[in-house]
Amino acid sequence: MSTPLTLLAGILWIFLITQKASSAGPNKGENREVFDLLCRAILASEATPLNPLPAQEAKEAAARTTSIELVIKMHSEISKIAEAATTAPSEASPAATDSLPPKCKGENETKCREAAAFLKSLPAADKVLLSEAAAAKAGTKDKLLYTLSKMTKIHTSTSGFGKPGTKLQEMQAELIQAVYGKPTKETPAKLLGNGGDRESHCGKSEATPGASAKLSIAATMACLCSSDGGSGTSNTGCYKTATGQQGFSTRNEVIVGWDSMVTACKEQTAAETATADLNLLAVATALEQELYKPKGNDGKIGYIGQVSSGSAGNCDGNDSGGTGACAVFTTNANTIDIPQWLTKLRQAAEKQEGANT
Repeated sequence: MSTPLTLLAGILWIFLITQKASSAGPNKGENREVFDLLCRAILASEATPLNPLPAQEAKEAAARTTSIELVIKMHSEISKIAEAATTAPSEASPAATDSLPPKCKGENETKCREAAAFLKSLPAADKVLLSEAAAAKAGTKDKLLYTLSKMTKIHTSTSGFGKPGTKLQEMQAELIQAVYGKPTKETPAKLLGNGGDRESHCGKSEATPGASAKLSIAATMACLCSSDGGSGTSNTGCYKTATGQQGFSTRNEVIVGWDSMVTACKEQTAAETATADLNLLAVATALEQELYKPKGNDGKIGYIGQVSSGSAGNCDGNDSGGTGACAVFTTNANTIDIPQWLTKLRQAAEKQEGANT
């Protein structure tokens, strides 16, 4: 049986990984974290939305989400109550009430005790997960709490989570556009931009965004994960097996390793986080945070993926001198041009939210 955190563990993880710096090269798995984020969008585009949760399950899910919010907001206080708790909230003695932290007295007592009971019931691994969430940086923590509040709203709405209908059909359409760069699914996916080399499709320093990378998740993934016949040989930055050699010589070039990438997605990403349990807003927000991570020893922003040591430069697949298996989304220094696919992903997230309100 899954633990109470199964539904939200993926969302918590998505926000927490955006704080972790990586130091390996493209042959040591450095792009695996962002690869996982892109995978979640790809698999969601292929998933069939699930039916709403039954009323009782939705009520229980909302209560769990509320408890998780409170544990993250007041981790120290709730942990102390959980350590001391020996009775149910309704059986608490006046003496036990007197020993509560000030923030948990009065109207907050019941919620605090319920959150403490929830925390006490969790396996050790889930307790660690919540502890890490509580210790997250302020901006990350705020976004995480915002997402959890949205989840509470979803589960307490009469329509339930994952309600089939027009909104979710529209969500799926936005996802397909984000993944493939066009209204219909095309397998294998293609590089849709103009360009005669890898850096043209993936991005040249901070002056020129990737002509293909800006159009689709598929092309961005090709920039991060593909090997090529030039400087980017034997790329294992996204998963253990090196991808096939990708040509970057023309527009509408087939992404050679597409099927392998999707297969790796399915092996690496839990299926439950790729269907109705996945919060697209969390994925989109985490990917946007990637754009603002400083890259190279000169701290340039607007890159997604690995950039080797040195001044951040072209995304030509080579692991040296500031280049790398990456994609660029800037038009000038410190001027990020949000990629078309990220806009579509956010629109899909809005449709997902609209389906549940």
